[in-house]
Amino acid sequence: MKWLVLLPVVLPACLAQQITEAHPVSAAAMRDAVERVEQMTKDLQTDLKTYHQQLLGSMFKLGYGQYHPVFSTRINGFETRPFDLEDFNEFKMGRLAFDMKSQGTELMPDPFIVWAGVQQRLNGFNDTLDKARRVVVRTSIVDANSSRNIPDEEFKRLMNRWRAAVKRATDQYEHAIAVRAVQYDKGVMVPSPPSIRWTSGGTNAATICGLGVCPP
Repeated sequence: MKWLVLLPVVLPACLAQQITEAHPVSAAAMRDAVERVEQMTKDLQTDLKTYHQQLLGSMFKLGYGQYHPVFSTRINGFETRPFDLEDFNEFKMGRLAFDMKSQGTELMPDPFIVWAGVQQRLNGFNDTLDKARRVVVRTSIVDANSSRNIPDEEFKRLMNRWRAAVKRATDQYEHAIAVRAVQYDKGVMVPSPPSIRWTSGGTNAATICGLGVCPP
């Protein structure tokens, strides 16, 4: 039996090496891999939305609305790359909530209970994505003597769906890292350092102007 290896995309070296020792996979297996990534993204998005809503709710009860001046970002500095302003402001709101909680202020509701679940999803993100990627990599192998290979049109549809799933998953992961105000270290909640999410621009982006001169 002969295997034909097709390389429609550039693959990481470690994954490409595994191809020569792998066997072809079915359309059902590839679809399952894609759906696992899609479900992971959906679950992460749902938890992030709940965290956002509870953070806003708890801070509003303490007199801090979403657009309170304490969360206003001054966009002066030496960078000219656009960054996600909403994500950064949510990070600052979360940090203030953590500081207040650390000082004994009760948060109602407590958004960090939800964040514990978000962190679990972040911890398993790369493993889930890597396992799915291994399956997709194996779809580049075709059994020249078999009629069970994935039909070309279906393969194209699944590959497009896979690329879209990876992009959405990555976007949600980067969003989570950008708004993450706390982390759980051995069960103890500790502050997380800021992580600016640089973007290509858009409605939620702001630009830090270098030396007071903004790009056109």
